[in-house]
Amino acid sequence: METDPKPEILMFVFHGFGANAENLADVGKVLLRQGKTKETKIKMIFANAPYQLDGDSWAWWPLDLQALMHKMFTAGVQGLFKDSKPKEFDSTCKTVQELVTNEAKRLNIDFSKVILCGFSQGSWLATQVALHTPSMPGALVVYSGGLYCDEWAKKAEEKKGMTVLQFHGTQDMIVPFQQGQVSANL
Repeated sequence: METDPKPEILMFVFHGFGANAENLADVGKVLLRQGKTKETKIKMIFANAPYQLDGDSWAWWPLDLQALMHKMFTAGVQGLFKDSKPKEFDSTCKTVQELVTNEAKRLNIDFSKVILCGFSQGSWLATQVALHTPSMPGALVVYSGGLYCDEWAKKAEEKKGMTVLQFHGTQDMIVPFQQGQVSANL
């Protein structure tokens, strides 16, 4: 997929656990064909996560899916991700925040023209970066996300007015729909 080398908007798209950078490329193709984006020069960046799982599947940080499923039954949907932030979370988020900031500077794009988009684990990453950057991003797009960090509620207050577009399937087995509802209320 070709994106504009001299963009007006910079969009980062982060894949989910067990996927890869190409997994969400179709989302970019659809956006580039739709409405206003035909006249707007957009550069999209699809990055692979740092932790390789099997073959061409990657993770932004390790997840113990079996432990999460167990926790779903013991702690319920509201407590699913409580106290589950892995040690790799902060370093991965910091690296991605640096990537986003450096690429925006390199392309001379104001941070208000940066869109952070992610699916599932990638949405947690995008949310963390959006809430912790010094400047307000242009938008945050969350596909199948949930409230992953307790401090997000406070950080969301600091970023009041940020444009957020959130989608969540009702049959999601890993991040239940109710988790998406919790984060939608931030």
